[in-house]
Amino acid sequence: AVAVRVSELYRGVPAPTVVTDAASAELVKQAANSFLAMKISFMNDLSEYCEAVGADIENIRLGIGIDPAANAAKASGERRIGAAAAGVAVWVIPTNEELIVARQARDLLANTKKGGA
Repeated sequence: AVAVRVSELYRGVPAPTVVTDAASAELVKQAANSFLAMKISFMNDLSEYCEAVGADIENIRLGIGIDPAANAAKASGERRIGAAAAGVAVWVIPTNEELIVARQARDLLANTKKGGA
């Protein structure tokens, strides 16, 4: 009842509204902040990886942005993120060659941070 009245205050605002309980509303804000921090941290780590292997982080960022699997909201036209689920799709599992390259890049990066060659 109160939530519906409060949502009426935003009726003219061109933004989505979710009417929920207080605990969920608080967790939405905390989760959104954590999700943003995780994305920033991921991109920072990815940037370091790109430097180590000679890739262009800006091209990587743009490529991720157009991948429908990585950007569910853009692909569907809705403002949403993927639903919680366990497991991983088979096409995401790296090949042996990809694992070798990833381990070599990780080792190179670790050596670079330690001041090695």
